[in-house]
Amino acid sequence: MVQDMDRLAALNRLGLLDTPTEAAFDRLTRLAARILKTPGAVIALVDSERQFFKSAFGIPEPWATTRQMPLSYSFSQYVVNSGKPFIIRDTRNEALLLTNLAISELNVIAYAGIPLVTSDGHVLGAFCVIDFVPRNWTLDEIEILKDLAAAVITEIELRAKLLENQRILKAMNRSEDALVFQQEFLTTVLDTLLEGVMVCDARGSLTFFNRTAAIFHGLPEATSTPEEWALQRNLYLPDGQTLLHDEYPLNRAFQGEFLNQVEMVVAPEAGPGRTVLVNGKPIIDDWGNKRGAVITLHDITDRKKAENERESLISQLQAALGRTEALYQSARSLNAIENLADLLQTVVDNTGAALAANQMTLVIMDCASKQIEYVVIRGPDSQHMLATTLAELNAGLTGWVLRTLQPAISPGGVPDPRESPAIQQQRRGAACGAVMVTPLIYRGTVLGTMTAARTLTEPDFSLEDLELMGAITNQAAIAIANATLFQEVQLLAMTDGLTKLYNRRGFFEVGQHAVERAQRQIGSLVAMMFDVDHFKVINDTYGHAIGDQVLVQLAECCQYQLRKMDVLGRYGGEEFAILISDTDFQLALKVAERLRACVEATPIQTQAGSISITISIGVASWGNDLTDLAGLLARADDALYQAKAAGRNCIRLAESTAATVPGESSRFLP
Repeated sequence: MVQDMDRLAALNRLGLLDTPTEAAFDRLTRLAARILKTPGAVIALVDSERQFFKSAFGIPEPWATTRQMPLSYSFSQYVVNSGKPFIIRDTRNEALLLTNLAISELNVIAYAGIPLVTSDGHVLGAFCVIDFVPRNWTLDEIEILKDLAAAVITEIELRAKLLENQRILKAMNRSEDALVFQQEFLTTVLDTLLEGVMVCDARGSLTFFNRTAAIFHGLPEATSTPEEWALQRNLYLPDGQTLLHDEYPLNRAFQGEFLNQVEMVVAPEAGPGRTVLVNGKPIIDDWGNKRGAVITLHDITDRKKAENERESLISQLQAALGRTEALYQSARSLNAIENLADLLQTVVDNTGAALAANQMTLVIMDCASKQIEYVVIRGPDSQHMLATTLAELNAGLTGWVLRTLQPAISPGGVPDPRESPAIQQQRRGAACGAVMVTPLIYRGTVLGTMTAARTLTEPDFSLEDLELMGAITNQAAIAIANATLFQEVQLLAMTDGLTKLYNRRGFFEVGQHAVERAQRQIGSLVAMMFDVDHFKVINDTYGHAIGDQVLVQLAECCQYQLRKMDVLGRYGGEEFAILISDTDFQLALKVAERLRACVEATPIQTQAGSISITISIGVASWGNDLTDLAGLLARADDALYQAKAAGRNCIRLAESTAATVPGESSRFLP
């Protein structure tokens, strides 16, 4: 429920409310809007009386600036109340939402929200998308939204984990400061039996030392002067350098020096050596006369041992913090990359750096067809890393991982029975040490494997290394699946659904490369625009379904007459466009005539019977007076209208093109 105190407390502990926008979250809302083709996408955190937008894409003002709105505008509150996805085709038909101001003031008609649930079960808010028209949300769209919501939670919890580790490290530093303060206090107390106390008189003769000092120095009794007891004591600096008698603490204090926690080692001939901290100062009376000196010695042997152990623990914590940071940075970098090839290389590079691995291999495969699709390798001598044929992979540790779907770790220098003898020999020959392999699995589908390796001279991998690699692999599997989906969506966005040719957008994107070549005068470029003569009559007579069959077979006929390098697209309706590069203009005209003649001579076979059609074609060539593809197509389109006006089933050249082609006129007929 929205007002649940535990939920609100969990939300506030994360420290996300009223914070600036962050690129990691903004990328996810942009990605949601792009993939699902919605005008708006929001990461909404629901507080007791408002919803705060950690990221908002496509939200109108003033809410885009304030990044928050009252619950009277909120649909996400119902996601929090139910803890389940809230999917609405038309908000105007929902009794629950009749008074919601988002409908009347923001015109939010369609809504899909997925709960943002932490690992401990608290619903923070919703990852949602909106539309301003009624919309039927598909199951695939809901699954994509769920995956993106999971990515948001991963980002939030990684962020919280990093902050928690930083707080732990600060607490440990405060503990160290408190220990130093306690040490300073204890060493100033001269009358405690735990401190060694030594005093000399105004002549520099040792006059007093307590039992603790005697034990430290291994002395049964005092001698007369510092010079004399210097000969009987073995005092050293922490680095092992022997102290001269003038450097002894009591002598230095006697000479007027104030000593503050000077560390040294007392190593008597009989008894254990001790590390001590020395404090000392001269004794001056009220008239300024020197009366002697005093020093205290505090045994810190156990403390030094504890400090060494503590440093070891800190090193382990820092290593763990480094792993968490690596995981966090990996998640951020993967969410920012949409190109699959760049994504795979980033996964390999980040994982290799985080694990201090000498070599890394990422294999993406299609297990159904038993084909390797990508192999990305990082590290020196990568050709000796691991075999990249499917048969050799199956014979090694990778094959065991693919069969069991379990991660595997293999120490260096020891034959692994999970590998074939040939692979074991290959590892020995390449001086390959420890190896780890983890599977890439997304929604139960195996995408591939990731392998890390070290040389024989490097330490074996630990279970913590395997756990980190598994976590990165899980992130990578989601990112790879999303990148693959994004590329598929991009391809669909460029393809005409009926003819499977380039649509207008795809034609312009691909055609831009040909224009750039023409602008650099690398090759020629000819554009053709054509459409079906009297196509409206076909639609009116036979219906649009038969008209679609005509367009599909026309597209197939055109593809058969063109080269693979030529660009063919459906420009709109029954109109098509062609770009022909690196071809003499006279040959391009022959292609146009061959295309026109082929269409005229080939009746279209439809469900309504055989239908004969003709086409009219306008042709234009690239000229230095043009600046872009749109200008070239406009000229070809003008020529097409001339062909229509000339009676159809013919070819016309653009005026500017005809003027530059010897022996041709603007009334080129079939």
